[in-house]
Amino acid sequence: MPKGLMITLTLLTLTFICACNENLPLDNNESQASSNNSELILNPKSNSIWSNKVIYQIWVRSFYDSDNDGNGDILGIIEKLDYIRSLGVDAIWLSPIFASPSYHGYDVEDFYKINPQYGTLDDLKNLLNKSHSYGIKVILDIPINHVSEHHPWFQKALNNDKKYSDYFVWSNKPPSNAGTAWGNDIDPYKVWHKKNSRPDYYYGVFGWTQPDLNFKNPDVLNDILKVLNYWVDIGIDGIRFDAVRYLIEDDSVSGRSDTKSNLNLWSKIRHSLKSNNQNILLIGEAYTNLDNASKYYLDGSGFDMVFDFEFRHQVESILSDYASLYSSKRVSRSIHVNAIKDSLWNIFDKRISTNIPHDYFNVFLNNHDLDRFSTSVEMHPLKQKIAASIMLSMPVSNTIYYGEEIGLGQYRNGFDLYRRAPMQWSMDINSGFSNSEYLWVDNSDWFYWDTSFLPWWKSYTSNNRQIDTINVNSQTLKDESLLNHYKSLIALKRNNETFNSPESIKRIDTTSNIFCLKYTKGDEVLFLVLNLSHDREEVLDSGAISRNSFTNLLNRRLITIDKNIKLDKGEFMVLKRTSS
Repeated sequence: MPKGLMITLTLLTLTFICACNENLPLDNNESQASSNNSELILNPKSNSIWSNKVIYQIWVRSFYDSDNDGNGDILGIIEKLDYIRSLGVDAIWLSPIFASPSYHGYDVEDFYKINPQYGTLDDLKNLLNKSHSYGIKVILDIPINHVSEHHPWFQKALNNDKKYSDYFVWSNKPPSNAGTAWGNDIDPYKVWHKKNSRPDYYYGVFGWTQPDLNFKNPDVLNDILKVLNYWVDIGIDGIRFDAVRYLIEDDSVSGRSDTKSNLNLWSKIRHSLKSNNQNILLIGEAYTNLDNASKYYLDGSGFDMVFDFEFRHQVESILSDYASLYSSKRVSRSIHVNAIKDSLWNIFDKRISTNIPHDYFNVFLNNHDLDRFSTSVEMHPLKQKIAASIMLSMPVSNTIYYGEEIGLGQYRNGFDLYRRAPMQWSMDINSGFSNSEYLWVDNSDWFYWDTSFLPWWKSYTSNNRQIDTINVNSQTLKDESLLNHYKSLIALKRNNETFNSPESIKRIDTTSNIFCLKYTKGDEVLFLVLNLSHDREEVLDSGAISRNSFTNLLNRRLITIDKNIKLDKGEFMVLKRTSS
């Protein structure tokens, strides 16, 4: 290859990969060079019962309303357990279900009480029993970085109770270098707040309604451990922890997150919970790059898993339109295609070529804090299928956010409310979510700070014709639907050890926009073949895979490779040689 062209290709690949991280809201300024590895040998798994499992995240208030009061509830989840089982997932993760003054529940006012809008403790126990009978584990989201301003601990602190004052962080005046824990901004009054009942300021990184707990006080840790172990004793199978980087912060700007004291704290929490139940899952939201998130593994004394926030943004970028990068006549389509495939291979390489178990990372496309992935790819079903194929073929654990499997959209981007809207079950009233005429999403009392808030749900559902096809009932009946694609992928991940957890992964070069991998475990070999083009067929040249007869494990169809074969738009095949 001419030296000039080689330099052009290298720069283009680096440019593409950097561009794929351009909008990543993470504190990672390092560019990611394309991997030179053509084969990856996977580190041993953690031997956890949670290794490479699929978790289904449920926003409880929006999943299914069993009593038609406009709010989803625990009994609604029980009613839909047959659907959840049909997906094939291993666990469900519930958004916070504790007593709270907010719609989201991340500001808890009583850790021992179920929010009555969701149900009762007996309802939760029934959910646990039925889920377990289906082989489905249950994860609770228990936010402990802060509490509600209405929590008894904080109310006592406001009244200058000596014991509970030290449960929170106070200062006579805000430190001059203070700012949000996830940035380098200087804005003391954004995180330090004041009440009329006390002259000093309290720290609340998520706002004045959510005072941070003081985990430097051993009594706080002891009381929180009592809370956590109470729910472990009730029979839950895992805990999702919010904002894990910020429980103990230092006074410096650089000490707002990931401090040594914070890491040590999580080790203590793990020790307590694992002593109670060694199989309890501890999964953390460390909203940062992979290098920082890896710190919380702590040589096996930290989290079992952390959410991989880089993955969503990288896949989103790969599927976005980067035509402007390739407008130069010097840049051919083949170079563009190779840059895309290099970037995708880099996603695999970075998560596998680490010194920690590869199943530590949980990859996802959606969650309650991000705009729906569907909206970032123009609601295009094939792009969503391609993304699902990438995500569920990675040999790590996955999380699917309710509605993702049907391509659920949202009313407007940039607002948490619309990311958490009701599930669309059918073409009935309120998309089958509830028979109530008034849903929680239209209740302005939940959004008192927004003086311009107007009800929107009925207008959205009546004017959005995509709802006719973006619902569970419609897609269940259509073989080629996004829902059935998810089901096929999850079933294969659950039932085939080589697909779920290969010993090695080899990249196979192709001349088209087809991404091809060879998964090997023992004597079994699988070829994963994905057409990355959503708008055109692509040809897999016969030299990429040895000529033979194969079974596509996703649909059990027989395929004979004796010449070039065509893959339909966005098509994904998992090929296994047929027995001779």
